[in-house]
Amino acid sequence: MLVTGSKAVTLIRERRTLILPVGLPGSGKSSLAAHLISTKLIETAEVISTDSIRVELGGRRDALNHETEVFNIAIQRVASALGARSRAYLDATNLFDAWRRRATLCAHDAGCRVLYIRFLDPPDVAWSRVNGRSFDPKVRLELNNSWAAFDWDEPTITWITAEELLHSIGNQRS
Repeated sequence: MLVTGSKAVTLIRERRTLILPVGLPGSGKSSLAAHLISTKLIETAEVISTDSIRVELGGRRDALNHETEVFNIAIQRVASALGARSRAYLDATNLFDAWRRRATLCAHDAGCRVLYIRFLDPPDVAWSRVNGRSFDPKVRLELNNSWAAFDWDEPTITWITAEELLHSIGNQRS
């Protein structure tokens, strides 16, 4: 279900919300997290970044050879944040159905809402922004296909586009 910008901002301000940006690498998910922090809608500690977890594990942020471990750690951190009656922003592509469902289930188990943020950048634009990060061509294709196949008409999800959210945040600050 598509929500208005003011409703999305309200959901973000409330504790007990999992924010799930959905988009390709380079689409602006981390930049949106930084903007939400700078506008005091979320706190730095509420951002759970799979890129950061990869680095913590001794790899590069584009090293995708331990994705199951990376995502398991991310889900543990989401559960911890939501269990502490906080928010969480899962800064990941969130394109793979099984992982997205695990994150959603984690939120629901904690009695939390989930707000999906849709990044609309087409693959050629998003991939042009990854600045030196390397991705296996098979992974890139799988991500592109998952992005194209995402069912935004699914009635059980609450979502807004990143552009509409940014517009609403700007209007509320004026």
